[in-house]
Amino acid sequence: MAWFPSDKPWQPFQQWAMRAEGLKASPLGILIHPQYGLWHGYRGAIGLIERLDAPAAEIRLHPCDHCPDKPCLATCPVGAVLPERFDVASCRTYLRAAGQGTCRQAGCLARTACPVGAGYRYPAEQLRFHMAALA
Repeated sequence: MAWFPSDKPWQPFQQWAMRAEGLKASPLGILIHPQYGLWHGYRGAIGLIERLDAPAAEIRLHPCDHCPDKPCLATCPVGAVLPERFDVASCRTYLRAAGQGTCRQAGCLARTACPVGAGYRYPAEQLRFHMAALA
């Protein structure tokens, strides 16, 4: 069986990724990968009838714990990146109004400020697509 993130009922892709790869959430709520940073995604999963034994997830250092400047926390123009959560409502309100020329056009400023995996950043048209979908 195959699952995709857009299919209902929604499957716990982030939980699966955390168990499989030992990843943790960034302050934006998106999982952060030590190599790819915030620029990776899970586009599908395959479910098997039989259980397979797999090696335990590698224990990785959380990149955010070793980021001295934490630019993602200060870059959001509406302060939607909070220590305890990401304020989706504030972000959406901004994107629908003033955000047309900034985040909506060039991608989330907080996400693009993250130095981890910057070389894997999505192309401009893909960033615009995702920001339009969030608005």
